[in-house]
Amino acid sequence: MSYALKHTKQRKHTNREALMILNDLNQPIIESTELGEFFEALCAANYENYEGLIKAHNINFETLLPFASWSSKSYRRICLASNEECELILLCWDKGQKTPIHSHDGQKCWVYFAKGEFEEFLYAKGQKNKLLQKNRVAEGQVTFLTDEIGFHSLENKSSGLGMTLHLYANPITKCQVYSESKKEFENKELQYDIDLSDSNRDTEMSADLLTFIQLSQELLKDENDNPVSQRIPSSELKKVLNIGLEENGINEDQFVETLKKIVLATPKTSSSLFFNQLFGGRESKAVLGDLLAVMLNNSMYTYKVGGVQGGIEKEIINQVIDRLDYGPHAGGTFPSGGSMSNFMAILMARDKVNEVSRQTGLKINMIAYTSAESHYSIEKNAAFIGIGRENVRKISVNEIGEMRVDSLKAAIDKDLEAGNTPFFVNATAGTTVLGAFDPIKELGEVCRAYNIWMHVDGAYKGSVLLSEKYKHLLEGSNQADSFSFNPHKMLGAPLTCSVIVVKDKKHLHDSFSNNAEYLYQTDEDDFNLGKTSFQCGRRSDALKLWTLWKSKGRKGLERIVDKQFELADYAREYVRNHPDYELYSFDDSIAICFNYKNISADQLCTDLYEHDELMVGYGKFRENEFVRMVTINHAHTKEDIEHFFKVIEAFYTN
Repeated sequence: MSYALKHTKQRKHTNREALMILNDLNQPIIESTELGEFFEALCAANYENYEGLIKAHNINFETLLPFASWSSKSYRRICLASNEECELILLCWDKGQKTPIHSHDGQKCWVYFAKGEFEEFLYAKGQKNKLLQKNRVAEGQVTFLTDEIGFHSLENKSSGLGMTLHLYANPITKCQVYSESKKEFENKELQYDIDLSDSNRDTEMSADLLTFIQLSQELLKDENDNPVSQRIPSSELKKVLNIGLEENGINEDQFVETLKKIVLATPKTSSSLFFNQLFGGRESKAVLGDLLAVMLNNSMYTYKVGGVQGGIEKEIINQVIDRLDYGPHAGGTFPSGGSMSNFMAILMARDKVNEVSRQTGLKINMIAYTSAESHYSIEKNAAFIGIGRENVRKISVNEIGEMRVDSLKAAIDKDLEAGNTPFFVNATAGTTVLGAFDPIKELGEVCRAYNIWMHVDGAYKGSVLLSEKYKHLLEGSNQADSFSFNPHKMLGAPLTCSVIVVKDKKHLHDSFSNNAEYLYQTDEDDFNLGKTSFQCGRRSDALKLWTLWKSKGRKGLERIVDKQFELADYAREYVRNHPDYELYSFDDSIAICFNYKNISADQLCTDLYEHDELMVGYGKFRENEFVRMVTINHAHTKEDIEHFFKVIEAFYTN
């Protein structure tokens, strides 16, 4: 049923009419039980009062929308209900789509035109392609067809989407269809594109999927009407929303209503006014992959349980390895996030230098190095692997936040003189605040000279790997021992989706593999992915990235990345060209750091958040504090960027 989401995207996505339809929704969406009652009433009335029952049960386009799914290639046939005597079929049409000339093998057919204007073509019985008449049918009308009339076809003549509801007395299994290529009629077996009838679905699961679609439609509509959710103070949550848990459950109506309130109260991270984090937006094909991963519910530790999902994960890993030119011995995995990727990297680096530490613990003083502007997880992970936070050296940065190579070399020399063991350098591809890229190539030369593991933390901006225009920002990454990035950031995949690759996959095995005969019971060891990951039970985070990559191709992912830099350039020019703003960031970054009218960044962000105007954060670099706007949602437009600034200006003007 998640297919129906294809035509309910947020504005600026491809299907603009679907959004227009959603904006006009005023009536409650039909429940599956109500559809069943309508179908039962049709059967009881021997189908003779189709039009009257449609009106009596309030069946219309809005109430049928949750069951709908369109395709640009051809109209879709969706079975809503069926029994031995009749069937109820929903046809969903894109602009200009038309059925071939066909007959119904003796069935009676009532057609309700729920959306759009259509033309009905009637052909002479016995003269199968001789047109007798054309009838224009308006939205809301009902027509009746039998083979006594002859052969016929329908065409969507409206300027956009169409929908018709067909009731057939006796289910249709075959019909005669005119082949335009062969210029003759053929007997054709009929199949549904989607079967939602009770005979083909689990009732409770189907009802919950329909609820999911309903709530998703409500969310998409509300994102456009109210891009910023009304803030609820944390102290008021239990008073405003029914989030408490009790001994007994609540009834279905209360459950759905409670869930709706929770969904609409949650911060909207895909709206036109969300610029707060290093993620944002919604890629529908990636959402589809994530939903399917939930439905499939595989774990990735063995090929026996993961199956083809393991193959999908390995295909993505191999593509990343090829882009990095890592060579034939490389490998990788999907950790639970960027912090976990960094943990795996620093642990492998420790084990390479101090192999016995896995068994006996640390006996030597090991030192890690990272930029003063790097992610906080480096210090946290140093504590986890036993070297201690104090053994992480914070290396100074230049005026745009890049690690200074001379300072790194000096720090390593100092530690060697003190008898310490340098073992790990973390190079950041996209610092959290300014979005700076450390000089990876030069850092790599230092690491090779001292035989130190270099990891590239590309959680934020490592996705530039897929862009020919911006890949140069990662120059030297092919010499790193490990590289990680988060597709849930620049590529718009749902949280979480993280990838780490290593130049020599033996380090994954050495640090993370344990024998477990109860688990690894197949001989396809290269696909027993639990042996190269930190986790045992692990969902398929690869499927959402695969569905996105498969549908758009590498070039489509490149366009997603490049668009973010284009939006950032536009935002920086706006700041530069307006005297009330002061710019603190630089080109080749999707972080735009600024202040407005000398208002403190903390105060500005808090004001806008508490008044439900927009969501944006602030950051610090050296002595400066500033607003940090991130153009990571490629679905945004230049108009959205300009609107962002206008909201700030209007708020402080008023």
